[in-house]
Amino acid sequence: METILILGAGKSSTFLIDYLADSCGKKGRKLLLADLNSDLAKSKLKGKPHTEYARIDTENPESRKVLIAKANVVISMLPAFMHPVVAKDCLELGKHFFTASYESDALRKMQTEIEEKGLFFLNECGLDPGIDHMSAMKIMDEAKSKGEEIISFKSYCGGLLAPQSEDNPWKYKFTWNPRNVVLAGQGTSRYIEKSELKFVPYHQLFKRIETVSFPGLGDFDGYPNRDSLSYRKVYGLDDIPTLLRGTLRRAGYCKAWDVFVQLGITDDSFQMQMAQGSTYRQFLNAFLPWSDTLSVEEKLAELIADMDFSTFEKLQWLGIFESRMLPKTQ
Repeated sequence: METILILGAGKSSTFLIDYLADSCGKKGRKLLLADLNSDLAKSKLKGKPHTEYARIDTENPESRKVLIAKANVVISMLPAFMHPVVAKDCLELGKHFFTASYESDALRKMQTEIEEKGLFFLNECGLDPGIDHMSAMKIMDEAKSKGEEIISFKSYCGGLLAPQSEDNPWKYKFTWNPRNVVLAGQGTSRYIEKSELKFVPYHQLFKRIETVSFPGLGDFDGYPNRDSLSYRKVYGLDDIPTLLRGTLRRAGYCKAWDVFVQLGITDDSFQMQMAQGSTYRQFLNAFLPWSDTLSVEEKLAELIADMDFSTFEKLQWLGIFESRMLPKTQ
């Protein structure tokens, strides 16, 4: 029986699991779902026919290869840094390989060997990147078929909530790995605007936003997403004067998130080593100047010059001013 293996049963995998579990049953295929947490994998499959779950230790080559050997197609929904590791296993074992992540240099270097073995490796199969590429090409192909010249292309995408689900000040919820949300935007973004090359470093990213409005939905913050110029050739827009791929968030999100960037809270290059029993308030205070007279809130307002009520409300909703203990770390 043809078998599809999904590695990773996290938030981003949920709808993929549901879709393939249903389609495998109809087409006489088997879906094998593997995760470090086998109970989570079991619960995601909901006991549907033609499905099976397993535990996998992704850092153990034998654990990976035993499961990959059982599959015809492997879909990695693991963190992006694991994709090249799994891809090498798939090359060795002769399995087709898919991800929803950006195509990395490590995977590009495998192209010759992939082609020699007659395998199909496909990345960027998600919403962004993925569906946005298809909608972009559809629009551009239709324009070119009419003889029109494309002089500007801007594409914005985001994992946004339905209006009825916007029940917190951020108007945002985790639908993918929370760590990836925290680290989003690290590195310098690049695009071209009216033939001028533009670079946006991380510390400027959430300041350099464009307001994008949609009738009936209101305003959104749009900010540049990684390297837009890498898509000029892919999109067939080599000489276009303006090309930008961006991310959408609800209006006000970027200004509030920029507080964390300015403080350095999103920097994952060091370990904090907070004492056990530390509180959220102490965590925030660790990033603020020392004062024997000002409160945490006052120090933050003094440090972040453009703090307003809407931004403060978002931060307060997260609970970072509370004297509640941080989760225990191992």
